[in-house]
Amino acid sequence: MKAISIENLDYSYKNGFEALKKINLEIGSGEFVAIVGENGSGKTTLVKHFNGLLLPSNGKVSIFGEDTRKSTRTYLTSNVGLIFQNPDTMLFADTVEKEVLFGLRNIDIEETKNRVDKSLKSVGLDNYKEKFPRYLSRGERQRLAFACIIAMKPKIIILDEPTTGLDARESRKLLDIAEDLRSKGHTIIIVTHSMELVAEYSKRTIVMENGSIFYDGPTRDLLSRRDNKLIKKPAITELSHLYDGILRLDNFSVEDIASELASIYKTRGGI
Repeated sequence: MKAISIENLDYSYKNGFEALKKINLEIGSGEFVAIVGENGSGKTTLVKHFNGLLLPSNGKVSIFGEDTRKSTRTYLTSNVGLIFQNPDTMLFADTVEKEVLFGLRNIDIEETKNRVDKSLKSVGLDNYKEKFPRYLSRGERQRLAFACIIAMKPKIIILDEPTTGLDARESRKLLDIAEDLRSKGHTIIIVTHSMELVAEYSKRTIVMENGSIFYDGPTRDLLSRRDNKLIKKPAITELSHLYDGILRLDNFSVEDIASELASIYKTRGGI
């Protein structure tokens, strides 16, 4: 059974704007999928259908086989966790520990403590339990928001522009946590403009354009397409295309060259 199945999804806002058009999509358990596209292309509108924040105007969205229009709020929130771009919209308790505790209901004391401890440790905040969340850095607050979701044990985790305002180091910390969860069977979906992170972490990329899916396939194939104007490719990929044309390295693909250049760049302290 697929984690997410979408059939002929259409969605229009109350003002009549048609945000999604005939979306057909399946995402399996344990996948790491990136959703990219220009502002207004429908990325966030699409993922809001995964946890029932929005319901289809037409078509069907199923989470582990259950239609979101017939699902309970409890079913959806227990299976799908959504981390927003701004962590401050999710944080309001007076300590880090209480923040994680907030979403844990109807669970015995021992299990609750275990979940809080494990989730904070997984994001590197286990020594910050008594700290006021607003005193944390932006990256730490984003990781705290992540811990709150992890503690609830959803099978699907959506990160909507999670690295906005973060430096490269904090961004990779966040995505490393996501990749670790994927390796344990969680489905990870990231909405982002950062093709550098997409290239590094996601094997599958969905490109949205004007409310429709323009591309859905392997990330490496997407980055190899020289004619694609909808995404901004990582600088290392553009450089690889340049080298490919200049040196005519017939025995190497663009991805091979990119990997080699990235290795050299990292060794010399550029990354």
